[in-house]
Amino acid sequence: MIELPTITRDAIGLNRVADEIKRARSLHKPMNSAHEAYAVILEELEEFWEEVKKKRELRDHTNMAKELVQIAAM
Repeated sequence: MIELPTITRDAIGLNRVADEIKRARSLHKPMNSAHEAYAVILEELEEFWEEVKKKRELRDHTNMAKELVQIAAM
């Protein structure tokens, strides 16, 4: 695997978060309360946690990255 410079990795990550924000806004209405926002973030965090609890060799790193992007976007 080619190691990208940190600034490049950061830019890619920020672009993925920005894309996820756009996607989520196109699919869902704005959140109605802080409680709803907390629930959405918690749901995404639990989905990430499900992958983390797996043995290392069974983890889906693509799915883990996707969940982390969704957490950041929320």
